[in-house]
Amino acid sequence: MLDLSQLIQKSSRLTKKWMRKVIAPTHLIAKLSKVIPVSDRRYVTWRYFLTFGRPLDLSHPLTFTAKLQWLKLYGRPEQYAPLADKCAVYDYVRARIGNAHLNRLLGVYRQTSEIPWADLPESFVLKATHASGWNLIVSAKARMDRAKAMQTCQQWLETSYSARSREPVYKDIPPRIICVEYLGDPDTELFDYKLYCFNGRVRLIHVDTQRFTGHQRTFYTPDWQRLPFAYTYPVRSDGVQRPAALEEMISLAERLAESIPFVRVDFFYIRGQVIFGELTFFPDSGFGAFTPPEWDAIIGSYLELPRS
Repeated sequence: MLDLSQLIQKSSRLTKKWMRKVIAPTHLIAKLSKVIPVSDRRYVTWRYFLTFGRPLDLSHPLTFTAKLQWLKLYGRPEQYAPLADKCAVYDYVRARIGNAHLNRLLGVYRQTSEIPWADLPESFVLKATHASGWNLIVSAKARMDRAKAMQTCQQWLETSYSARSREPVYKDIPPRIICVEYLGDPDTELFDYKLYCFNGRVRLIHVDTQRFTGHQRTFYTPDWQRLPFAYTYPVRSDGVQRPAALEEMISLAERLAESIPFVRVDFFYIRGQVIFGELTFFPDSGFGAFTPPEWDAIIGSYLELPRS
């Protein structure tokens, strides 16, 4: 087993390797699929092989990454569209854990021309409702390039994230832009807590730190024992302090996850309050790399697939 210093060094090299092996094949296959129609099954099979150098076993998947591909194809992900929709999920969260944990929704826009830039606060965040990771964080509106922001939002509205990523959970979500309150604090680093729920139970948690300067990702058990592996990004050398609201986050996540085979529930913990972020069904689209690689199978053993 790798010690901490070895894990930090190896996970840093992993990030660079992952960028070459995952991002590049994605663009290559996306370009090919515009010329040659590629089914979802063939797409994930090709991309899986290009990413990991091994075939994707959909008949008897054992690893976490393989089981996520199975769920894309056979887990009827379209049924979870209202939960993946960054706007509609507010109703789902409100019904299960109440309003207290929701970030303030400032507006919903179907066209960029509807965004009232002058009326928005000095700090805010824009998100695409029909995608994962399409966020525009504005910490100081006075320094924002409005033309560039509008161009980004327009591109989001005109692009099918589902067609590009082959994640069917986003397929039927109407493209919109939402504006939510900015949670950042200039004096405190904002930690992003992501709770992995398998069949309604939290089995592990990762914390994202330094997301915009040197992304780090560190894993813990639900009782906050550090886990000896990296996933896509380097681990944080000094670890992350156990949050005071850990038990509350676990309870809330399990109420939101219910009986879903797998979902990641994302929270922020700021100023003593747990704030809901989003529900993620396919982290890294199922193409994130584990170091050491045997953790792919260990995490995969937590996920019991539904009968097709």
